[in-house]
Amino acid sequence: MNEQREILNSTQLEIIIKRLSQELIESHQDFSNSVIVSLQPRGKYLAKRIISCLSENFNINSYKNSMDIKDFDVSFARGLSLEDGCAIITSFTGYLIAKGIEYINDQDNNILKRCLLCGGGRKNNFLIECIKNHLSNK
Repeated sequence: MNEQREILNSTQLEIIIKRLSQELIESHQDFSNSVIVSLQPRGKYLAKRIISCLSENFNINSYKNSMDIKDFDVSFARGLSLEDGCAIITSFTGYLIAKGIEYINDQDNNILKRCLLCGGGRKNNFLIECIKNHLSNK
């Protein structure tokens, strides 16, 4: 028996996204030179909804293409312990995200001052540190 439960209905989700957008506005006011990065699994959906909400009040430049990499070769992690393999793959993921942010930055000829992360990966402190390190090493 695989029952589906409704955790939030569409109205509740809309209220939460609008409140989150309002909190971002209250905290940051200015979204020029900002980028919203979506991390999987649900970050892409959430980022689109937040950008839509913020766009009602601000001119948000959105990168239209996905930087999602569904398949990449992880053979470089073979033979490593589980911990070392996870660390290497996470570091590589951080590198790819940082390169994507740099690419967006180069497209707009701006220096991004703010990067807002959406999705479950934002809770991975090691991944966030890897992104920061790769961006600061440019």
